[in-house]
Amino acid sequence: MGYIVVESAWGPAGAGQRTDIGRKIPAVDAYESEKGYTIEVEAAGYEHDDISITIKGSVLRIATVEGYEDKKLRRVDGKPVMSEIRKPSFSRSFRLPEDADTAGIEAESCNGMLIISIPRNKKKEPGRIEITRRS
Repeated sequence: MGYIVVESAWGPAGAGQRTDIGRKIPAVDAYESEKGYTIEVEAAGYEHDDISITIKGSVLRIATVEGYEDKKLRRVDGKPVMSEIRKPSFSRSFRLPEDADTAGIEAESCNGMLIISIPRNKKKEPGRIEITRRS
């Protein structure tokens, strides 16, 4: 069995915490089953097009896309009198196990959670190897 390793997280603070410059590292849960792996990322308030998921080699990276903060996020017109809601940029990287099928990764957004499903590569079952005769 393999396991998912946290490769890096933005800033010095722990998951789900704000760093000293106001950025937030999203909390993550990771699960393993016979079928594969699941990573759940706390992403409440982020639209699906605010987040990018990339794979390079065996490293899966989840990050906000460049320029997402520039989008107009308010639905009301006027001067704010109170502003506490923040959607800071973030980046998390994970080294995937050797048996992860990176070509089969799927992601969905549901109730403020980003759910990433990573299937396992099918293992070759032990069996008999036939010997052929060369002529």
